[in-house]
Amino acid sequence: MKTEADSLKTAAQSLSKADLWEENDTEKIAKAVKNFAKEYNDVITQTGKTSSKDAAQNVQFMNGMTNTMSKALSKVGITVGADGKLSVDEEALGKADTSNIKSLFSGASSYGAQIEKY
Repeated sequence: MKTEADSLKTAAQSLSKADLWEENDTEKIAKAVKNFAKEYNDVITQTGKTSSKDAAQNVQFMNGMTNTMSKALSKVGITVGADGKLSVDEEALGKADTSNIKSLFSGASSYGAQIEKY
């Protein structure tokens, strides 16, 4: 569980780095978003395999935050499944305005920063 959580934290941190957004390299941004979704999903999967109340509470928060942000996420090609996992539509992500993606993942109060905390 710790490995997956650490990987998710690293994935979220990579999306908040200024140089990612300064370069405006859509391929790098898409790769970072897809990695975030993969790591997020791994944490969801692993939480189902543990009896840790702390892990369950943290994932409950993550799910709540993700559901709250689901409309904004869908605007950049990220959908939330019934199982709480993220899916990335690469075509929609590629067409999304990078400023919308950045606002979701960069900044102290962003979705990405909130997920990183938990």
